[in-house]
Parts: sequence; structure tokens; C-alpha cells
Amino acid sequence: MIETFPLSLVNSNNLQRCYIPDVEDSTNPTATSYWGRCSLSNGSYAICREDRRLGSECCCFLDSATLPEKCPDLHPEGPRPLCWIYLRWLVLERGCYVRLKLFGTLRIDAVRILDAPEVPDNQCFTLDNCAVMNIVDVRLAMPKYLPICTKYLSDSFEQPTEALEQLLATSKRSFLAHRFPTTALIVGPVGCGKTMLMAEFLRRHECSCFYILPNQGVIRPYPGGTESQLRKIFQAARTFKANMMPSTPIVIIIEDLELLCASSSSYSGGASQSSNNSLRIAAQFNKLIDELDPGIICLGTSSNPDHLHEHARRAGRFGREIAIEMPNEEQRGRLIKAWCQEYNMALPCGELIDHLAKNTQGYVISDLILMLSHVQKDVKVQGVSHLDKIFRK
Repeated sequence: MIETFPLSLVNSNNLQRCYIPDVEDSTNPTATSYWGRCSLSNGSYAICREDRRLGSECCCFLDSATLPEKCPDLHPEGPRPLCWIYLRWLVLERGCYVRLKLFGTLRIDAVRILDAPEVPDNQCFTLDNCAVMNIVDVRLAMPKYLPICTKYLSDSFEQPTEALEQLLATSKRSFLAHRFPTTALIVGPVGCGKTMLMAEFLRRHECSCFYILPNQGVIRPYPGGTESQLRKIFQAARTFKANMMPSTPIVIIIEDLELLCASSSSYSGGASQSSNNSLRIAAQFNKLIDELDPGIICLGTSSNPDHLHEHARRAGRFGREIAIEMPNEEQRGRLIKAWCQEYNMALPCGELIDHLAKNTQGYVISDLILMLSHVQKDVKVQGVSHLDKIFRK
């Protein structure tokens, strides 16, 4: 295991080579030909060959790593998957992920090496011409709009998490004669962590997600445009399930559901054209929910559930409600303590944590994160090592 180095030390011009500063009194001298697991600053790792960095060396981020300009030739021995041809250029390890720019042409975000028979643990290996690669499962990449949780904080999320687990168990019992709905509405104030909860649920169960953010290309200005976009997304989920047959759950997430299914009272007395469009969009969406295939989970979020159309709250659609409450005093204290540890900030004394927890009543998770980010900024700018001086100023 090589020590932790920044991502910028992974070079793109020479594949899988990690340049580290040339320190004379280094306690871990390694040969150029040594292969190891290089821990990166974002918590992941890369399989690299360590080399000493010179002043003329050019380094870039790992996500920019590419194969040499010349593409590998296809052998006439028979058709081979292109991803296998690219993988044979690399040094691999059981359990690692491979991300390459050339995979983008195949619509592949990453390839995970699940197992390598006859290869000992903690050993690197390469693929030869006789190697056989089996595709075990296919799943979609995590939507870019969802947050990446470096550490999931369970405080104030115990009951919502249990409800989502129950919903997942229900979706796996689709063989029963009476199929229960696999839809749920996650409600809570703005900034309470609805999206973070869903992101952790997707990551924990390795779900394939179809993410609908109404304000990002789904709602169209012309009549029929929004309905067409919704039909395409739901059809894509059905096609993915039928053709790819993934072993992990398929989840459709709709953020701010009230934008698609607004309550009839919200446009009463408004323009006739606008109300007709809203009714047509809501009718199309409800029809898609009613025709949802077995095994597909649909989750909606809303900060204003009273503004949802009454038809969307019927049983079988979004009658099941998962509420995220504001954290209480004890939970706020644990959250502040956990975040200080995660961001490598000196922990305030117990009395100060109690003071912060008592005086942040009404704060949701985003408010607490914003407060701590300002404190972290003040610590760096003012160079104050003791947080008491920052909080008490």
C-alpha cells in the first residue's frame, strides 16, 4: 500500500504510472517496476506503478487517464468485446474499477473486476489472449445530480431508511398474485436530506437509477413535450429491465413532484391554456405510474406535499409517505461532532457542542453543513486552531 497522494500525481501520458515527489529521506523507497495500490485523496485508489517525479514531468487527474493513441488491433480469431481488448492493456486487481475515456464510446462508465480465478488475494494480474471474460451484471452509473456521500450519517434517517428497505423488499415479491405498489413519496423541508437519503439508498443497493429533475430538460414549453419526455424515461426503464435483466433494483426518482402534478387549487383562476397543460401532464404521469412494471421502484420527493394533485396521492400511486423530520437536539449534537471528525476539524468541547445543539433549533442538515463550512473557512483564513474562538466570537 502506497501512502496517500493527490489525484494530480497520476499521469495521463504514461498509463498507470503514479509520480510522487522525489524526497531523499523517503521512508518508503520503491523501484520503478513496483506495482501497488495507490490511495487517492478522494477516498478511492488506483493500481499504479510508482516512479519518482522530476521537474519536467507533466501530471493530470486520474479521470483524464487515457490509453495510448494507437488503438489495439482486432484479431481475426473471432469477435471479442471491445472492453476486453482495452482491459488487456491494464494491470488489474480483484475488486477494482476501471474507467477509461475509450469506454465512453461504448457508453460504459466503468468496469468492475469482481473475481479472477486462480489469482491470490492482493495480487495484480493482466489478461492474456486466452483469458475469458464473463459479464455478470449491468447497471447504470449514479446520476451526476445526486450527491456523493463520503460518510453516511444515520442520525434522523433511521425510520426513512427502514421504510425504503421495506419498499425494496416489496418490489422483490412481484411474483405474488396481488402486487402491492412500489411507489413512495419522500417529504420533508428544503435541505433536510431527501436527496442524500436516496443517494445512499442507491449506493448501498447498487441500484440502476433513472433520475427526473423537472427543471432540467423534462418540462417543455410546448404542449405535449413534457408528456413525451416522461414516456421516454419510463420506457427506457422498462427496456433496460427487459433487455439487460439486471440483478440489482431499478429505481425511478422524481424530484419536486409537485412541479409535474400540481394541485388543482394552484392554477384555479389562472390561464386556461396553463391549467389544461398541467392537467394533461398530471394525467399522463398518473397513467405511467399505474402501468409501472413489477420490480421497478418509483420514488418522488416534495417539500410541499399539500401542493400535489389529489389524484397523485391515491393508493397505488404516492399514497405511501416517508417523512424526514428535523433533527432534534441530541441528533444535531451528534451530527456536528461527526462532521467535525469527517472534515478533520478539531472537536469542540462537550459544553460547546451542547450549546450549538440547543441554539440550532429549526436547523436542517443543509443549515448545519453551511454553518460548519463557514467555520472551516474562518479556521483556514484566520489560522485559529481552537474552534471555541471561532464559535464564540
